[in-house]
Amino acid sequence: MAKPIEVQGARAAAIFIERSYREGTDTQFLRELVQNGIEAEATTIQIGIHWQSADPSWELIDPPRDYPYVIAGGKYRLVYYDNGVGMGDRIVDYMAGLLDLDSKDQASGDLHGNFAMGVRVSTLPWNHAGVIVASWAEDYSEGQLVWLRYVEDGARAGSYEATTLGVADDDGNIDWRDVAPADLFEEFIGDRPEWLGRPDANGKIQTGTMLLMLGQTGSENTFLGPTEEWKTHTGPNYLSHRYYKFPKGLNIRYEDPRTARMDAWSERRRDRMDRTTLDHSEPKADDRVLNEPVRSTRDLMRGEFARRGASQIAKIPLESGGRIIVYLLPESSSTSGGGQRAAAQPAIGVRYKDEIYHRKTLARDYQKFAISHPKVYKRLSIIIEPRQADGVNDPLGGVFPSSARTSLQYVHPFASAIAGRDLPWSEWEQEFIDAMPDFVVAAIEAATPEESNDLDQDVIDRVAEPFMQMFSKAVWRAATGETPGRTTGEDARAPRGRRKVRSKSGQSAGTPLPSGVEGGDEAGRPARVRAGIPDCRFDAEAFSDEERLARPQVGVKYTKGRTGQLGSVVIDPHFPLIKDVEEYWLSRAPAPQHGEVRKAVQIVYRTAMACRVGQILSMAKKYEMSEDEITRTFMSNESLTASLFGLAAEHEGIKQRVGRKVKVKRVASSGNGPTGRGRHAKVD
Repeated sequence: MAKPIEVQGARAAAIFIERSYREGTDTQFLRELVQNGIEAEATTIQIGIHWQSADPSWELIDPPRDYPYVIAGGKYRLVYYDNGVGMGDRIVDYMAGLLDLDSKDQASGDLHGNFAMGVRVSTLPWNHAGVIVASWAEDYSEGQLVWLRYVEDGARAGSYEATTLGVADDDGNIDWRDVAPADLFEEFIGDRPEWLGRPDANGKIQTGTMLLMLGQTGSENTFLGPTEEWKTHTGPNYLSHRYYKFPKGLNIRYEDPRTARMDAWSERRRDRMDRTTLDHSEPKADDRVLNEPVRSTRDLMRGEFARRGASQIAKIPLESGGRIIVYLLPESSSTSGGGQRAAAQPAIGVRYKDEIYHRKTLARDYQKFAISHPKVYKRLSIIIEPRQADGVNDPLGGVFPSSARTSLQYVHPFASAIAGRDLPWSEWEQEFIDAMPDFVVAAIEAATPEESNDLDQDVIDRVAEPFMQMFSKAVWRAATGETPGRTTGEDARAPRGRRKVRSKSGQSAGTPLPSGVEGGDEAGRPARVRAGIPDCRFDAEAFSDEERLARPQVGVKYTKGRTGQLGSVVIDPHFPLIKDVEEYWLSRAPAPQHGEVRKAVQIVYRTAMACRVGQILSMAKKYEMSEDEITRTFMSNESLTASLFGLAAEHEGIKQRVGRKVKVKRVASSGNGPTGRGRHAKVD
């Protein structure tokens, strides 16, 4: 009788396994396969195409009894190999024995065990036709093979079991069993690597395991994932992004045909198969199925394989325990494009043991860490390594994984006001901002255009400050209270900081340090200080293609400042509204004055947006909203962009500036007056 997969001692209905499968992702099984290889002490792992069954002439010899599927050749099926210790006589227990789906141990306090999700749960729901498992161990040199598959069960949901395989002796007697000698299934194991299940130089069988995915009906191209929708680089990129580092000495390789045209794969030279082609043709030099190493996240973020040099690295301690590791690649090493180049794409992530969770790469994710410029975030990686929780009531707090190993949860310290299991992203973001490494600050400054960021001081003096002083005046109080744009606004006059001369920093002597820097030796001049008005600038390069293609399009964004300090507002000069306003005024001014018109438009909008954000911050302070709360609501990218449309009243401000500085030309209208001549348009 076939050996069923069981849950709590009873045959496992497929619905329970498939429910657990849905808690994961369609790439999760790769993590489970690699993790099994690591636990089996493998030093080599190979993932790729099962070339035997990709041959159209391949056929299955003697299928199992009552097997309803047809396994035909000519399909590109995913196969996994490792050189671990093998399973030995426990192969049935490992692959068709008891399955823990409810993670009782995690609920009782063992937060860090690997429960629920595993190879069986992550592969069987999309391989009803079967998963072939073959393993070679020291005591089983001929190898052992188990065929796991789905079995229909009438009105019930069906179940998964180890298929009964017939093994005939020399007299023709058939022995039906759950495990068969692997060497009887040459059609499955024939193209395994030389280092698996074959004698080494001393005649000793080399141990290890292989798994072959047959698909739902036996006719799927499982190399392209559960839904056959993967790109050829999806698998290796996932593993690079998932693993922060691999055990020392582990070599993982993954085949990549480098083209989405499957009909061309048979014509390509296969690196793993002695550079031969499946159809025995003579390919071009570049027509290859690469068998490339899978790099870990840490190695890629360090720039160990970058041609332009290694990353700058910094470590920031977290108040709750753990640390943040920051990697900044050289500017010329930023990665663009797809394919396996995307494996090296920098990211924000959370490290748990040697794996990366909650990987983020979008512009809005970096913006929360006060990084808004693509020239910086496209080469910046931020890896958070929080403390691991000792239990669900750990007073110091920490992380632990979900049962499916697809996400992390958090035990908040007793001293924290935060409840629930969500990760403390806002705390991590602020700690990064407060201790931002100098080389990141320098990269931001280098990426920021040198154009003037002046605001209209007259508007601020006459309107913004008096208005804001009606609402408690203070925003986030700076540590010194002296830096422009980062003060309480309680004093209309405040001294600038002292200045010191830099001699060997690459800047010319006499360059002033930012206002408010202590330790200077040259008295600064008094200057008026803005009350709670953030810096605001126009910067086209601070907006990514992703933000410009978003619906709605992002035209304004706010990046948080350090604790006690305001952040800054950035406006996209290519945003349609800005372009329309600019074109309107350019059409009414002669060409020599176009530069002054563009400057007037930018100053007016910059001033208005800065004042508007300052007002939001001031009101939020009055109603005791945190900066994190308002940046997610009133000052989200979408909200600020919408408020840009509300600045039509600034039209009058532009008119006044244009009228003062440029000679406005008259534009004829298309209408005809009583005299038959076009009437002059009114500038309004």
